[in-house]
Amino acid sequence: MLLATSFRLALPFRDRHGTITGFLKRAHEKAGFDIRDTKGVRWDSTKGLTKPDLFGLNRIRKQEELVVVEGYPDAAYLPALGLDNIVAFGQAAFSEKYIEGLRALGIKRIILALDNDNAGLKNSEEICRLLAESNIQVFVLDPPTMSPHKDPDEYVAAHGSDSFRKLIETSERSSMWLTKRIFATTDISSDLGRARAISGALEFAGTIQNPLEAQAVVDTIRTQLSLTPEMLDIYYRQVLENASRKHIQESIQNVTRDSQRMAKEGKLEPALRNLTLTAKQMLVRVRSSRNGA
Repeated sequence: MLLATSFRLALPFRDRHGTITGFLKRAHEKAGFDIRDTKGVRWDSTKGLTKPDLFGLNRIRKQEELVVVEGYPDAAYLPALGLDNIVAFGQAAFSEKYIEGLRALGIKRIILALDNDNAGLKNSEEICRLLAESNIQVFVLDPPTMSPHKDPDEYVAAHGSDSFRKLIETSERSSMWLTKRIFATTDISSDLGRARAISGALEFAGTIQNPLEAQAVVDTIRTQLSLTPEMLDIYYRQVLENASRKHIQESIQNVTRDSQRMAKEGKLEPALRNLTLTAKQMLVRVRSSRNGA
């Protein structure tokens, strides 16, 4: 049984409206404690804690740009140094529910400043992909630029908050950063490796809502491999067509499911209107795709 005195720091977790949903508890030993089969437990929480929004989102006022970090202490400590647009997602995966909170506050850009380790790189990749279809711009502070420090907290402690602000300004657009990351983690010295890198990067481009960002991926591929535009155009069009077809299929499945539910509830006219409107929208999309629009 882990004693309550093992945890000396408690942080209130608030949703975007400021309502406390529970408390986060931090072990006073840096290495954490062993609980049954789990070793090195550094964080615990009060029973029933929910995390509907990013930690610290309730403090954001009339800001369009946020810096997203991993650690709760970073998001609690850095604002005291004047970095008042810091939020964190902690140990949980960055999920779609957080996007809703960002939209509700009118956030237009986020800058990922995640930990300088394999987990930080992986999380950066996943968040870039998750937000590709949103209207929120994503920039990435490449984690190794904080070396030899592990996270923003350590970096600021060593170099100061002004230095961290300057480092943030070096962040790259997610489209460019993730494309370079794909190439850096793929052996492009072989034909097979190059094909895999091109395929992976173009498939990412096909998920990006902003056409300028999607084009940036294509341009980065050409730069990385010294290709001419013609070499990628046909393959890229195929990727876009596949992405469009997948989106249409998912939309048809969703509207069919929703209309069936409404019909079972006796709402026949709304169910028919739902089917008709979506069918018209999908038909326009199919025709546009065929015409190359």
